Amino acid sequence: FQHLLNDHTETIANFTLSIPTRVPPPANGPRDTQEACISHNGLELYIAHMDLPGGHGGHDLWVHRRATLNSDWSEPINLGPHVNSPRSEVEPAISPNGLELYFRHFRSGSDLMVSIRKTHDDPWMPARPLGPEINDPNGKPLTPCLSSKGLELYFSAVRPDGHGKGDIWVTTRSSLDAPWGPALNLGPPINTHNNEACPSITADGLTLYFSATIESRGCGALDTWVTTRPTTDEYNWSVPVNLGPIVNSSTWDYGPTISTDGATLYFDSHRAGCYGPDDIWQVSRVPLADINGNGELDVEDLCILAQSQSSSAE
Repeated sequence: FQHLLNDHTETIANFTLSIPTRVPPPANGPRDTQEACISHNGLELYIAHMDLPGGHGGHDLWVHRRATLNSDWSEPINLGPHVNSPRSEVEPAISPNGLELYFRHFRSGSDLMVSIRKTHDDPWMPARPLGPEINDPNGKPLTPCLSSKGLELYFSAVRPDGHGKGDIWVTTRSSLDAPWGPALNLGPPINTHNNEACPSITADGLTLYFSATIESRGCGALDTWVTTRPTTDEYNWSVPVNLGPIVNSSTWDYGPTISTDGATLYFDSHRAGCYGPDDIWQVSRVPLADINGNGELDVEDLCILAQSQSSSAE
């Protein structure tokens, strides 16, 4: 069983993770590439690229498109001057309907912004800062993430009423046209006296990936973790689990974003083999099932799954 874990997959809760692969060019390139966000339909990948030709300066937000889920990513398309500026724009979060883009910028300090468009074929309108419930002048908000219905916005911030260096918070709204309400701290066991950031919520709202430096429990400087909750009606999150040494290296591994179908997890890494200082990597997330029909998820199920994957590869 441990041999399977070491050689093939990492088992986390009720799913396994394949060995990560670097997202191929042009999504990654010779310059710094970071903070990817996959669209709801899986056909757009929003990324912060640094100093690409045709950009506006520093990190800009770009989009890569593909015709199908099995197609290659296109060359990057700059999101234009209503989103990008001579300063840096990073950490994109696209809404489920594709009409709202949240991100962090450095035009006047560091605020979370939103730009909207009327249809997918329209250009992005001038970005505006989010309200004081999110852009607390003392909070340094960053790394936004939207729920699948667009009614929850998760982000990280350093606030006086938090638990440590940086916590994960959530704000909600009653409809897509309503304003965001007061931010709620997710509390322990997610938030600690350490630094927690980069939340990514699954489509069913029951699993949250995030990045953290948790002393004595991690693999490197910054790791990716996962936590779950029984229902979306509460914030009763489980004790976070480290994704392990297959995903988390001895350096920085952060910024997770999960595809809508839950099959692919994208994340940033400084690990060896990067094209530039920072690259986007991807890992397959395979749910475990009671394959042998004994009513339990056990070692035999994992062995069957590993054998099946090996046969498919041949």
